[in-house]
Amino acid sequence: MLALGHDHLGETMKNDLLSDYFLNEFMPLHPSFTREDLMREFVKKANQLNLDTTAPELLFEAFTHKSFAHESKEELKDNERLEFLGDSVLQLVVSERLMDLHPTTKEGKLSKLRSSIVNESSLSALARHVKFQKLIMLGKGEYREKGHNKDSLLANCFEAYLGAVYLTHGLDTSRDRCLEIFQSYAQEHTDLFEMSSINDFDAKSRLQEKLMKLHKEVPKYSSVEVGHEKEKMFKISVSIKDQKLGELTHKSKKKGMQELARLVLKQMN
Repeated sequence: MLALGHDHLGETMKNDLLSDYFLNEFMPLHPSFTREDLMREFVKKANQLNLDTTAPELLFEAFTHKSFAHESKEELKDNERLEFLGDSVLQLVVSERLMDLHPTTKEGKLSKLRSSIVNESSLSALARHVKFQKLIMLGKGEYREKGHNKDSLLANCFEAYLGAVYLTHGLDTSRDRCLEIFQSYAQEHTDLFEMSSINDFDAKSRLQEKLMKLHKEVPKYSSVEVGHEKEKMFKISVSIKDQKLGELTHKSKKKGMQELARLVLKQMN
């Protein structure tokens, strides 16, 4: 973390620190940085990322985590209200797109398909793709915890951004911008609307359904912590009727179980 030793910095030094921090993905938090200082550098960075800065105040709010708003000497709004709005915008846009792509699919299946897209893992991946981690503003604690890489914060930021676009330009533009990000992501990674991507989302449920049909029992998962405290990992296994189907080691118990279920399904197929 950058050490700032004085409460009053020279204007040139202050601007250099602001710019340098932006290049290293973070907004600085220091008593001498006014709202105007922060806004000026924020807009500069947003322009570098090709974000529309028609309404800079709303965009600034969309990237302001509550920890930053709480610790700043300025009276700042955090992004939680915009996140609330953006979630609704995203749900609508994804629902429309799924209905277009799957005109004969029933409501229950469409709901599952939407959940496979509108979730923390997918949204954080989209946020990283458009480099939102370079703009999110964090307080000292979140900074130390590398909050810019947390899926939850990035997913929330993505929704808040859509909320800001909606309030600035309306539904049509926010729909276009949302789908534009999805399409850009698909070109470099995977199309989240493709059935193969959707089927990968909840592998645990699909494995359970398959094993219930075959064995009339649900699979059992077990996990054991391994490694050091700072690099804690989980050794995860899955079995049916005391027969081990597979195991792996993962840093996340939840994600590891999904990954293991995908591997077992692949072996079974």
